[in-house]
Amino acid sequence: MCFEEKYQKAIKELEASGIWKSSYNPPLTRALNALGFKARPPHYASPLKLAAIFGFSFGMMWGIFMWFALWRFMNLTPLLAVSSSIFAGFLFGAIMSAWTRFVAKRKKLSHWDDL
Repeated sequence: MCFEEKYQKAIKELEASGIWKSSYNPPLTRALNALGFKARPPHYASPLKLAAIFGFSFGMMWGIFMWFALWRFMNLTPLLAVSSSIFAGFLFGAIMSAWTRFVAKRKKLSHWDDL
């Protein structure tokens, strides 16, 4: 079965489970698929990949926001700012990955290979 067929089956299963569309088909997934990448819905991705994507994107946005909003006025060293951003990204990524896996198990979603 090709990726597109599996993706459509996954979307149908996610719709039937009652999960919000913005949760199972976020803008990043739609953008990657529109660009030709084969991005699975988050509930079917590996936990490590989810943690990396969630953590990196959150850490970057949070770090930039905090630098311009607060840290530069506090004379915070760039090394401390970067390490704080990495820690925040790691923590957020781990929590969001665990939550996504929890929801997938609670809704009894199939594994990607079983679609």
